Amino acid sequence: MRVRGIRLAGFCVLAGALSLSACKPTYQTKLESPALTTAPESKEIRLDFDQIHSDVVDALNDDGYDFVKDLDLSGDNEKKEFLIRIEIMENVSEEALDLFLSELMKAVGNAARTQDFRYSEPDNENFGGVFEKYGVRIVIRQSGSADREIEVKAGESFPFSPSN
Repeated sequence: MRVRGIRLAGFCVLAGALSLSACKPTYQTKLESPALTTAPESKEIRLDFDQIHSDVVDALNDDGYDFVKDLDLSGDNEKKEFLIRIEIMENVSEEALDLFLSELMKAVGNAARTQDFRYSEPDNENFGGVFEKYGVRIVIRQSGSADREIEVKAGESFPFSPSN
């Protein structure tokens, strides 16, 4: 009988401890959706051009631009400029090249926006907000012909359309 009383008392103590542990406070916010935090406009965020190069190559890798032999993207944060070197095959039409350049610049705009969300994303009207601050120099090399160079200063429009 005495053992039964000790077991009952032990069971009561255990039940009490478990019920008290269930009453501890929870720490949850009442925020229903997360807020996006962006850096202040005055804070300079330097672009990582190596990462942008990797992101752009990944984005364009499976898009059927087999006429592109080589693509190199670099840049300079002090000069606020992208430098893009492209080597293409012979006999590529202007339409195909313009389509590639349009997709290339959208990919650059998206990659830059990944690093700094203050830039607007590319759409059918422009290639993204990064080109309001950064200029672009594109050098196109085609076997058997002279290099073609396209230079667009920050804030200027491109000679090809983003709606391609």
